[in-house]
Amino acid sequence: PYTLDKIFYIGEVMVLPDHQGKGLGPRLISEMLDQIRAKDYKLVCFYTVDRGQNHPAKPANYKSPDRIWERAGFTKDPSRIAYFSWKDIGDNIHSTKPMNVWTKVI
Repeated sequence: PYTLDKIFYIGEVMVLPDHQGKGLGPRLISEMLDQIRAKDYKLVCFYTVDRGQNHPAKPANYKSPDRIWERAGFTKDPSRIAYFSWKDIGDNIHSTKPMNVWTKVI
């Protein structure tokens, strides 16, 4: 029950591979949440693509960022799945992908 002017949507958060594993992701999220809180938003949300465990393009050393989001207090709601369509790198056509919905009350 939040009005749209109190919901902040995070579009993308990325840490380049050379900088991963150095605590930058959690620090970035913490500082981002401080800024969002200061603007008086009440709910933060974002989507993540659910490609499953066996996606052919998944790097061998891939680590899911889910733990970082969970430690920051976000919850992935398994009852809410959004579907969006786009062209993956190397594909000629759009395909629909399931997207996980994450939220955090602040």
